[in-house]
Amino acid sequence: MQEWNSAVQKLKTEALGILLSKEDVEKEHLQLSNQKLTWLQEEFGRLMVERKTWLKKANDFFNSANKAFDVLGRVEAYIKLLKSEGLSLPVLAARHEELHREIKDCTADALQEGQALINELASCSSRVTGVHEMMGCIRRRVDHLTEWCSAHREFALNRQQLTASVEGYLRKVEMSIQKISPVISNAMDVGSSLSESEKILSTYLELDKQAKETSHESEAAAKLLTEKNDFEPDEVASLSSKAKWLEEELNILGQSISSRSQVLQTYVAFLKSSEEVQYLWADLFRGMASAHLPAF
Repeated sequence: MQEWNSAVQKLKTEALGILLSKEDVEKEHLQLSNQKLTWLQEEFGRLMVERKTWLKKANDFFNSANKAFDVLGRVEAYIKLLKSEGLSLPVLAARHEELHREIKDCTADALQEGQALINELASCSSRVTGVHEMMGCIRRRVDHLTEWCSAHREFALNRQQLTASVEGYLRKVEMSIQKISPVISNAMDVGSSLSESEKILSTYLELDKQAKETSHESEAAAKLLTEKNDFEPDEVASLSSKAKWLEEELNILGQSISSRSQVLQTYVAFLKSSEEVQYLWADLFRGMASAHLPAF
């Protein structure tokens, strides 16, 4: 560029000398040529500055891409090492999540710089062919490593399924409590006859059966919460608190059902005994009547 500027400046100096001389030449034509030469020099300078700026950006992009590939190489080696160590899923998931962030962070600059170059030179795609190719290489490498580095996604899915299971158990417990509570909240009616009392007792025995079945759901939820280490601390605290509250409510209902059932069983047994005594007395009176014996 320096040689070009020197040559142009020499021509302009010679042209100016001719213009200032008294010789009869085509001064008007020469003046136009001089102006055109000045414009060409300025345009050439602008294009060279633009090219220099683009080359710097391209160089920055390829340097960022090389740095990204260096980090991705180390990440790949570490993923292979982790795979050979036989780590538990929670531990492996934590490591993979860290590596996933590192993959994203180390390629962010290169991908951003490359896309900026592509957008800037969209009208001249041939100048960014190499950038396109390098961007494709980075993305393919990222996709490949991301596929390898998937334990945290598997762990998250397992945790989601476990959470759904616990919430399902607790929902059943809650629905059962809502079904039983209205019955227990009312005063107990023992019935006015044996058949009515037996019917009421049957209702309470069925409620007792439901409460015991519901307690199995509560125990299943508590077991998952205590035996599995896949939950987040906040999640465990929230679910455990709800499970404990439902368990206490269920225990209160269970005790009430059991108490009422015992009362009703005793009362039904008493009514049955009373009926048996009445039948015996009736038989006795009929026997005495047929034998013409005086009544007591």
